[in-house]
Amino acid sequence: MRPLCLEPIPSVSGASLIDQHAAQTQAITLSPPIQRSHGRWLGLLAITWLLILVGLGLRVWNAPSSVGSYDIDIDTFFFLGWKLTQGSLLYTEHFDSKWPIVQYLFVPSALLGSIRSHRMLVFLLNAATALVLARSVASLGRSGWIAAAPRFPLPWVAAALYLLLSQKLVGGLSGHIHHYANTFLVLALACLSRELARRADQRTPPRAARGWLVAAGFWLFLAAAVRPNLIVPLLLTTLAGQLWRFVSGRRNGLATDALVMECLAMAGGGLLGALLTFGPYAFVPDGPARVWAGAVAVLLEWSGQAMQDQGTTLHFLRQMSVVGIAGIEVWILMILPLLGLAGWVRRVKGHGSGGRLLLLPLLATLYLLGLAISFEHTHYWGHYDLMSVLPYTLLIVSGIGLLDAQQRQARSQAFSAGIVLVLSLILAYNIVSAEIWSPSAAGQRSSRLAATARLAGEWSLVRNHLAAQTPDRRGFISPQDFSLHWQLHQDASTVGVHPSWSLEPYGLSASWATRRLGLAITDAQACDQLVAAGNHTIVWKDTDRGGRHSESFLRHCLATSTSRWTEITARVGLSGEDYKLFERQPRSAADTPDQPMPVRQRSSTSAIERI
Repeated sequence: MRPLCLEPIPSVSGASLIDQHAAQTQAITLSPPIQRSHGRWLGLLAITWLLILVGLGLRVWNAPSSVGSYDIDIDTFFFLGWKLTQGSLLYTEHFDSKWPIVQYLFVPSALLGSIRSHRMLVFLLNAATALVLARSVASLGRSGWIAAAPRFPLPWVAAALYLLLSQKLVGGLSGHIHHYANTFLVLALACLSRELARRADQRTPPRAARGWLVAAGFWLFLAAAVRPNLIVPLLLTTLAGQLWRFVSGRRNGLATDALVMECLAMAGGGLLGALLTFGPYAFVPDGPARVWAGAVAVLLEWSGQAMQDQGTTLHFLRQMSVVGIAGIEVWILMILPLLGLAGWVRRVKGHGSGGRLLLLPLLATLYLLGLAISFEHTHYWGHYDLMSVLPYTLLIVSGIGLLDAQQRQARSQAFSAGIVLVLSLILAYNIVSAEIWSPSAAGQRSSRLAATARLAGEWSLVRNHLAAQTPDRRGFISPQDFSLHWQLHQDASTVGVHPSWSLEPYGLSASWATRRLGLAITDAQACDQLVAAGNHTIVWKDTDRGGRHSESFLRHCLATSTSRWTEITARVGLSGEDYKLFERQPRSAADTPDQPMPVRQRSSTSAIERI
């Protein structure tokens, strides 16, 4: 096997992205007997991770796809994707607290039309992204930014960890939008790794290589557009990287204008991403004002109106250290990498060289800290842990590489390899066994299974009833469950198309932005959107949200409506525990008809038709 030897890389012109001094480590040579043993170990490790891959695939395929088995955000994204196929851009008729790129990304899933197909699509996306990450790690290893370990196939370790974390963290199975953001981050990392590789071997002129920086800026903007929470960690890591670049570059005669040009190249890529995301609104009447109201103004008002979850920073960091992945907590996976990082820090202090191998783990740590700060000033849900997949993967891979580069004795090498193999076997057993045995054997309580089955049964009754209506009576609104809308391809009369935004948008006060979008800020506006003239049926799902999502508020709206409404829950066969149905009765000559939606401006020509 080829011995580890990170040769010094000559310093190049000031246009290099960061300083090109290579870390130097002592060569490690494996004797023939150790090579044979190492080959068997690699073979067993490969089989173990292949089992994990099969288990993850079975998990995605066998997972239930009924309502309640996935995150409710997915219903909103499916609905928005379907609306785009009908020519309606986000913020023009409906609102959700996401940027327009999320609507674009969910068009394929909406066209496929099922939760299972969406999960398979995301699983394939994760697998493809993992392969791109493997190539990026290999490139970083060749250019001296990750210690290439002779006993660990670090590129494949990175790919396996990325796929495992993506699928097993909270929200991974639902196919949440974080998967797309992580893919864009990995593509940006791939562009930067190509840039570093080209600069390291001095085969590409600096100006010609700036195209990779433009591409990196493009992908970074798209990642932040999918999850604006990434803005803070990306700014922190960018500033830290440029500071490292400036300090190290001054010793090599780095020109300041070269640094400025590299920043401008990445900013130019970000501008291209912004044009892709917001450009279509230039062709929509009132489009710029609506996109500003929906993508900026309302979100700023939301974050400023008592939305802060105090203590979120510490909660997130603590949560990510104890979160379980197939029976193994993250802190256990971090033991060996942390030992490698700690040992290398001591080496750098003692010898004064090899410091640049600490840059990648340092940036990954700053990224996690930036995420925690972002959550402190917005809010935090469990599936937000998916945003930490890439930094954790890079931390673990970098730490393992540094640990392996420091180990000289066969006993310590065998100990580390044994721990990796044992952890891999535990993961394989826990993932595969959960898909072989029945759910009850996996520890799920029978009461929970019964509640899930009852919910799925009642949802099916509601769906069948709505689908059986004649075209003139098919209009309905389901403000707590938008799965019915995208599955039946039926528009919603509420402007907000998520339970948190449909009737009571986080207690926002009336403002220019809420009026521009038509959000239901007052009780009267919420009632108007519920009993809009196009709705023949109101589907009311029982939740613990209270306020305007309480049944008492609905009955107040129905009592004050100019139309007559009758509850048909029992007639449809529903128990009333999960869903209740209310039907508009035919008007008499003396009835005053309900007005069409007064707060939403529609036009005869769709946004897509104008583009």
